[in-house]
Amino acid sequence: MSAEEDDALEGQVTAFLESHSGGERIVWFSVLPAVASGLVYAVLEVSQAGKSRDVAFVILLCAATVFLAFATVYFRCQLCHTAVLLYRNSAAAPAGETVPRRRTWCYRMRAWRRGVDSPGHLLELVFDRTAMATCGLAYGILLGSAPLIVGVYENNWRLRGWLMAFLFCANLITGAALYTLVMTLRQCWHLAKRLDITFFRRTTKAVQEYSRILTVITVSGAVYIGLCQMSAIFSHFGGLWVCGYAMFAIGLYICMYYLPQMPIRRRLAAERDEVLLHINEAKARLLQQEVNPIMLNELARIHDTEDRVMKMGVGLSATNASLVELAAVIAGIIPLVSALIRGYAVAFAQ
Repeated sequence: MSAEEDDALEGQVTAFLESHSGGERIVWFSVLPAVASGLVYAVLEVSQAGKSRDVAFVILLCAATVFLAFATVYFRCQLCHTAVLLYRNSAAAPAGETVPRRRTWCYRMRAWRRGVDSPGHLLELVFDRTAMATCGLAYGILLGSAPLIVGVYENNWRLRGWLMAFLFCANLITGAALYTLVMTLRQCWHLAKRLDITFFRRTTKAVQEYSRILTVITVSGAVYIGLCQMSAIFSHFGGLWVCGYAMFAIGLYICMYYLPQMPIRRRLAAERDEVLLHINEAKARLLQQEVNPIMLNELARIHDTEDRVMKMGVGLSATNASLVELAAVIAGIIPLVSALIRGYAVAFAQ
């Protein structure tokens, strides 16, 4: 890529930051209503109902909301720094092109199907404030209506109203982040088809950043999901609600890490099969020769090469994969530990 084209890509990121200034402040300010409504609900529950059942639920869900806001801001900063690197060798935008301000749903659907071709388009799509607000409102209303469905505090509309407000405000941020997450993972799928990667060359900067982005998303999702599951255990929403959310969370977690890599894994698997085919052909040629020490040494060397090829696998970073697996285990254990703690607390109180 020429210097002019590289400068054009950097200019797209600069144009995005100028047109979306204050994004971090918007995310942090959106946390305040969730924390404030949660505090009011907890105080009212203790003062009016004489219960403190949801105090732990409020604290944990507020902690999850603050963490999600931090993760969103961190991810925004990281993606702005690495977007050019991801598209440097595959971007199709002509030199000097500015970032278009396309906010129609038709454009988003085309980007969903075909993928974007430059860092400016990626940032515009992933952090589209209109789409994030729409998804946040829809998700907040959906989760905020849970007390009506479950029948929490049917005789106390004041408590129920504040609980609904708290759930709405907390999940407003979740819905907005969910839009960003889904769009990022979909574009990672398209990027996986265009990254310059081969079976024996997986350590380029673009591939490393691609793997790191997926790892950051997945580990952050595991922490957030774990906190939400803990909060649900200490709330009125037990039983099938916790099980249903756990299944949703596990499915989302699997999608976050493994699905975007599928094009890369398929490509590397095809290249590995081709390498193994050549190895088998070399072994077959050797076995047709007369047995002698030189042939046996060559055959042993080929077997050693075949073993190393099989152990290489078709993934990206073994370190990142181990970190993701550890986060998955911790996220799965946290709800069980929380349930045990709650059980012991109830038994001790009695």
